[in-house]
Amino acid sequence: MKFAGLTLLLAGALGAQAPNPVQSGVTQSMNGSEPVFRVEVTSRSISAVNYHNRQGSTKINFVGTSLMPEAKGEANVTANTGATRISLHFDHLSNPAQFGPEYLTYVLWAITPEGRAERLGEVTLKDANSRTAELYATTDLQSYGMIVTAEPYFSVSQPSDVVVMENFIRKDTAGTLEVIDAKYELLKRGVYTLNIQGNALAPIATNLKVPLQLREARLAEAIAKAQGADHYAPDVMQKVAVNMQNAEGFYTSHNEKELNTNAREATQESEDARRISIVKEREEAEQATREAAARREAEARAQAAAATAQANAATTEAAMQAELRAKADAQKAEAEREKREAEIAMNNARSAQQDAEAARLPSLNSKSWPPPSKALTRPVCRPRKTPSLCAIAFVNS
Repeated sequence: MKFAGLTLLLAGALGAQAPNPVQSGVTQSMNGSEPVFRVEVTSRSISAVNYHNRQGSTKINFVGTSLMPEAKGEANVTANTGATRISLHFDHLSNPAQFGPEYLTYVLWAITPEGRAERLGEVTLKDANSRTAELYATTDLQSYGMIVTAEPYFSVSQPSDVVVMENFIRKDTAGTLEVIDAKYELLKRGVYTLNIQGNALAPIATNLKVPLQLREARLAEAIAKAQGADHYAPDVMQKVAVNMQNAEGFYTSHNEKELNTNAREATQESEDARRISIVKEREEAEQATREAAARREAEARAQAAAATAQANAATTEAAMQAELRAKADAQKAEAEREKREAEIAMNNARSAQQDAEAARLPSLNSKSWPPPSKALTRPVCRPRKTPSLCAIAFVNS
């Protein structure tokens, strides 16, 4: 037996399908209030077998997990060039609704060593009272493991974490197969009902009188709408509405074949709309984040510009005030200078006037000027022949 102890991580894509959009964390609703979508994933390991190491058929068993321990199954794998055919039989299955109102069916998955999940087909109970199921599937994969999960409808894009069965290598195939430990991701329980309030899905799951395909279509439509598909993928949801109307009409007229065709088409379209909504919602959230960052940057630039302008205005104002103070000081100094010059000029004029007066007085009494010996301190009038005239002379006090 050839063993390779290799652990590989999930690539997060689906076989020939487009990669399943998985959004981690929380995004905001269109009005920016409550979170509207969050997907969390968990990892799990499984043994993947390289069936093309040999040609012909081999068998592999299925065993139930702790969620459905009584379940078991067997697969006959025939490896041919270009494709592998798988015939499966399962026993002791129970109603998937036991895991929650969003689970209506089981889906078989192939998991590659890289962790990529490819949906192989729907595992449906033969009837409401049966616990057995059979499935025939084909795949072009070479190395893969197989699991069975509970799902809301057959067309889901990524396995849920409600893993009820896993493949188990038989002793009679040992020594001919390559065993690889593959690690893959699962959607956590509650993802599909995150945006659905209360027990809104319970009537869909519990009404077993309605054919499974129609219940799956109703559930897929409800989940897509809860994901915002009417807003993000309105054109696809219009097709869903048409197929649902036809399916409901065929249900009323008891046309099971046409009912199944239209219901399955509506289910697939609803899943497509849900996936489109996840991608667009993520892009919308990323755009909102970019716009918010741009707004914050613009606000920061505006605040910086305002602060710079304010600083420049303060600098300009300070310069103007300094200039005004300088002008005022210069004017004051000029006024004081002019005042001093005026006072000097006045004093000079007064002195000149006094000098002029002093120079003029001796000429009026030149005969007795100046007194011979004593200084004159006050003028006196000496009468002449004419009474009205007198000669001014200075006499001692």
